[in-house]
Amino acid sequence: VTQSSDVQDAALKQNINQIYIDIQKRITNNQQH
Repeated sequence: VTQSSDVQDAALKQNINQIYIDIQKRITNNQQH
């Protein structure tokens, strides 16, 4: 059970990180205009 929850936690962190990077890209793109 702990193993699967660890995998879910890692996947969740990766997903949040991807969203964070996407937001940062959008912010920098908006600043360029």
